Amino acid sequence: MTMDFTVRLRGESARLMQEMIDKGYFESKTEAIRAGILNIGLQLGLVSKQRIHQEVLDAMKKSGKKYSVEEVRRQIEAVT
Repeated sequence: MTMDFTVRLRGESARLMQEMIDKGYFESKTEAIRAGILNIGLQLGLVSKQRIHQEVLDAMKKSGKKYSVEEVRRQIEAVT
């Protein structure tokens, strides 16, 4: 499934988003929003960490890109 939409952040939300990107926690706003949604899903018990990890690994394999150990770690941390 794919869902496209526009999000407008102001104030503390916008500042926090930029700080997370500046500090390298996320490479983009889109990545940060995805991780936030997955984190809420985890907190609500709607998805398991194992399923998220597997989806991250599958997406990385499908991309055909060669990832370093550090890149894999960052991708997994982004969704946990």
